[in-house]
Amino acid sequence: MQQQQPPTHGPPRCAREPSPVLDDLDSLASVPLIARCISPSLCTRSTTNRAMSHRTGSVDVRGLRCALHIREPAASPPRGLAVVYHGLNAHARYPTVSYAADLFNDIGFAVCAMDLPGHGESEGRRGLVTSADEAIAAGGCTLRAAQAAFPGLDTFLVGSSLGGALALHVSLSSPVAGLVLLAPMLALPLHPLARAALYLAALSPLGYVPLISTNSTSSADQYADAARRA
Repeated sequence: MQQQQPPTHGPPRCAREPSPVLDDLDSLASVPLIARCISPSLCTRSTTNRAMSHRTGSVDVRGLRCALHIREPAASPPRGLAVVYHGLNAHARYPTVSYAADLFNDIGFAVCAMDLPGHGESEGRRGLVTSADEAIAAGGCTLRAAQAAFPGLDTFLVGSSLGGALALHVSLSSPVAGLVLLAPMLALPLHPLARAALYLAALSPLGYVPLISTNSTSSADQYADAARRA
C-alpha cells in the first residue's frame, strides 16, 4: 500500500461539517481555558531507541497552522491507525500522550497526533480553547488528515482528558473501529437537586476532605516503569 506524502505547498485546509453533537459539549466552553501551554521542549522524550520513525507535517485548522506528528512502526505496512488527542495545556509529545503512542507503535500501528491550536508547536494563543465547536473542529481535522496519510486502515481514536472528550464526539460523526479513553473530560448526567447538593458540599468543610487520590499529579504513583517516573 502506497502512503501519501506530506504536503509540500502548505498545509491542507480543513473545516468541520455542522453536527448536532456540539450541544453536548457546551460545558467545555464555560470552563476558564486561558492558561500557559507547557512547552514540548520540556517534555520531549528520545525515540531513537524505538523501532519507529517520526515526522512532523501540518494541517490548516480554520486559518491556523497546526503541527501533525506522524509516527510509523518498523513493521510495514501498519496493521492499523491510532489517532491520539492530547489534553488541555498538553501537546502531542507530552509524556502520557507519548506513552500511549508508544504502545500502539509497538503493536504495529501508525500513530498520528496533532497539537491543538494554541498548544505545542501549533499556531494560536497559548493554551486557549475558544469553544467546544473549535475543539471538535480541530479533532475532526486531525482524523481526516490521519486517514488521508494512511488510507484504508482500521482507525482507533485515543484521547486523554480533554482529548478523551474530543475522541468521543469525533467518533459520533465519523465512525471508527474503536475508542481508547484515558480519564476523559466527561460529565455524568445528574438531577438538578443532586448537582446543587454537590455544589453546596464543595463549599462546606467536606470540600476540604481528601476523598479523591492525588496520584494524577504523581509520576511515581502512575507508572511502574522507573524510567517513566523521572
